[in-house]
Amino acid sequence: VYWAARRLGGDTLGVPLDRPLLRMASDGQQTGRRRNLRSEAGFGATQSSDGGREEESRRGGGGLIAMPQRGSAARSSVSRRAAVLALLMMVVLTGHVADAALCAAGYTPSGDLCVECAVGTYKAAESNATCTACGTNENSAAGATVCSCNPGYTGSAGSCSACAAGKYKDTLGSASCTSCPSNSNSASASTDIIACTCNTGYTGPDGGACAECPAGSYKTATGSANCTLCAAGKYSTAVAATASGTCVSCPESATSPEGSPAYISCFCIDGYSWYESNTVCVECAAGTWCTGGTLNTCPANSDSPAQSSAATDCTCNAGYSGANGDTCTICAAGTYKSTTGADACTSCASGTYSTIAGATESSFCFPCPPSSTSNPGASAETQCVCDPGYSGADGGPCLVCQAGYYKVANGSAACSECGIGTFSSSTGATTATTCTACPANCVTDTAAIYSFQCQCDIGYTGSPGSCSVCGLGTYKDMAGSAPCAKCAAGTYLNTTGGTAASDCFTCPANSNAPRGSTAITDCTCDPGYTGADGGPCEPCGLGTFKKKSGSATCDTCDTAKYAASTGSSVCTNCPDSNQDSPAGSVSADNCTCNDGYNGPNGGSCVACAAGTYWVQNTTAGYCVDCVQGKYLPDEAVVGDQCATCPTHTDTAGEATGPITGCTCNAGFTGADGKACVACPAGAYKDTQGSDACTDCAANTYSTTLNATSSAVCIACDANAQSPAGSRESVACTCNAGYTGPDGGSCSACGAGTYKPTEGPYACTDCQTGKYSAASAATNESVCSDCIANSDSPAGSTASSDCTCNKGYYKNGAACDPCAVGSYKDSQGDGSCTTCPTGSSTKGTGAEGITECACNDGYYGDLGGTCTECPVGSYCTGGVQMTCPYYSTSVAQSSAQTDCTCSPGYFGPNGGECVLCRRGYYCEGGTTATA
Repeated sequence: VYWAARRLGGDTLGVPLDRPLLRMASDGQQTGRRRNLRSEAGFGATQSSDGGREEESRRGGGGLIAMPQRGSAARSSVSRRAAVLALLMMVVLTGHVADAALCAAGYTPSGDLCVECAVGTYKAAESNATCTACGTNENSAAGATVCSCNPGYTGSAGSCSACAAGKYKDTLGSASCTSCPSNSNSASASTDIIACTCNTGYTGPDGGACAECPAGSYKTATGSANCTLCAAGKYSTAVAATASGTCVSCPESATSPEGSPAYISCFCIDGYSWYESNTVCVECAAGTWCTGGTLNTCPANSDSPAQSSAATDCTCNAGYSGANGDTCTICAAGTYKSTTGADACTSCASGTYSTIAGATESSFCFPCPPSSTSNPGASAETQCVCDPGYSGADGGPCLVCQAGYYKVANGSAACSECGIGTFSSSTGATTATTCTACPANCVTDTAAIYSFQCQCDIGYTGSPGSCSVCGLGTYKDMAGSAPCAKCAAGTYLNTTGGTAASDCFTCPANSNAPRGSTAITDCTCDPGYTGADGGPCEPCGLGTFKKKSGSATCDTCDTAKYAASTGSSVCTNCPDSNQDSPAGSVSADNCTCNDGYNGPNGGSCVACAAGTYWVQNTTAGYCVDCVQGKYLPDEAVVGDQCATCPTHTDTAGEATGPITGCTCNAGFTGADGKACVACPAGAYKDTQGSDACTDCAANTYSTTLNATSSAVCIACDANAQSPAGSRESVACTCNAGYTGPDGGSCSACGAGTYKPTEGPYACTDCQTGKYSAASAATNESVCSDCIANSDSPAGSTASSDCTCNKGYYKNGAACDPCAVGSYKDSQGDGSCTTCPTGSSTKGTGAEGITECACNDGYYGDLGGTCTECPVGSYCTGGVQMTCPYYSTSVAQSSAQTDCTCSPGYFGPNGGECVLCRRGYYCEGGTTATA
């Protein structure tokens, strides 16, 4: 077949003749039918050279598939093609050759079959090659010969690009992307119309029509969400608004419903009313109430607090009564009302009255006259009547019923008198039972009206109504309430009811009794006498005494005392306190001087003085002096008891008494009679006594202890000093203006420095901005100031060290400020630098480029490039700011007032621009014109 086809011109059939068309099955049988082979002729009859058609051979279900042509032109010989086809069909029908071919485009071999390319792969031409995977953002159906762009992508295979934002594509293929509906947008590579969401300021379903947000609302995000209503208290005239900032607040104290589209939606909150053509809400004053912006006045005699919002906020004033918001009636006389509100008027309390209508306090209820009362709500003083126990006309005055009188009921009746033989001690009595009979043991000259007229009889005492008999030792010699008198001292009465002083009995001789004594045994022997109570009483003998009254025996006089007569109540002391005598002595001659004292018996005794002591010889005693270096502080000392002075002390001579006579030696110091301490280093003492050690003079020092002369004090080196009493060389410190270690040499402070204090401290540099040429300076005042607006390093020594500060330049001998529009950012005497174009400084003396700010009408960073302010904005201080809504400006505008309203809007320059009202027109920057 191959060679026949080749000889007949197989190339005309598109058959490649360099390889076999069919392959045989190993068993010589047809193993299957290759399907889906590309055939330009197809199954069926072939065209003969004379135009007749041959019947299609259908043996064994097999058929002949003409192979594809190769090349762009077919050979013209039909008869040769027919012969080849006939030959090929015969081969197939006779079973000499198995079905064999190349897989068509879109198919790939799988065993002995050609199968469809899988989804996402393709094969563009007939071959037995495998299918190729589609490229990025491409896809294909099963059996595809070419890949198509995915939904969301457009173009041809191999060059698929994402649909731009705002477009979408929902099919596979090369179709163009479709634009989203108006006022909506989508992400790039969107695959469905629902990816188209409404822009900010618009609302609608995803993929649907988007409507602009009406005035009074806004929408800040894309999507299908509803427009957000302006909050209550705000309004917005803008449509399709994209930010909450388009919602303008109503005036202070005004509000509006949610979603308000215009200023006229604003109304004053309750308690406020419109003012100045409905542009300002003002607080409703006290005494008014406001709702819906309307001002209303409270009824007469009522009031309300500021910001009241309802008629019921109007409450009746004090002194008036009525329902809130209703008519207020004045409180009648006899009543009052101290609070505002609907409370009823309060009646004046019992015992008070008021003649005043409209009283506002209980203080307007005046008290009835003293000792009278009234019913609640009394409206006149005559309604006050006298209390029981008082009498007088209605309205007073009311007089109290005197003692001996009473009155039972309220009213003007007179007081009633108590009966004869009775008395009443109370004033203002309210019942007859207060009149009582005089008590027993009481007497009176007449029938008593008053209680004091009932008096206790003689021999009785007490107050009327409680008279009691005078007791033992007492008497009463007249009628009345006086107490019973006591029997006088030295007398007694052993019976009750005494009526005179003569009823009292006198005590026995040399005895006595206290006042009011009741028996003879109350009479006791006087001091100096002894005996039983009630007598008789005998005197004490010589040398004895009895100090107190009573029955005690007499006592013997103590030593150093004597009794020279009988009946003594005390013993007499010896004439001198330093004498002694035996117990029971009867004379001063028995008194002799004690040891340590000298003198005659019964005379004066003199003690041995301090610093001496008493010794006894065979006939008499005498005083002996203590030796030098010892002392004896006490007088009348018996025997040598002189004590040695403390260490480092001595006495001035013999017979030293107190220890204070022992004074410190030279080189030692301390209080007289006390321990002495050595003078420390830095001091000396060249005298005997309690003087303090003397410090070495200032600017000297000493290391010697207990020094006795100033010769030990050593002088400090030159230019150094030390305080008085310095104990070592390091106490010598350098003077002011000099520096060096303590105790060492001191050198003068150099130029540009100073030292104000003594010590080892370093010299201090003159501060920055100062200089000094002086040496050994002791005060900062030597540091001279640099010229104005210049500075120098610390420790500068000459004026040439002073250089101009930032912002200043050297101009002869002065540092002048950089001019406006220039700056200098370093210390030194250099010149100033000019600010960048379009910028300047606020004043002179600028210290850096960052002080160069853009001129008005320009904007930019400090010290940077300044750009002209564009149309629709204004620039000041280097900052660009957008004109308010619905207004614009020319280029280089420098103030908000340069912003004028756009055509169709009106308002003040730089202010809020309002939409031109219906029936008016507004040119740019003008007010509404009819």
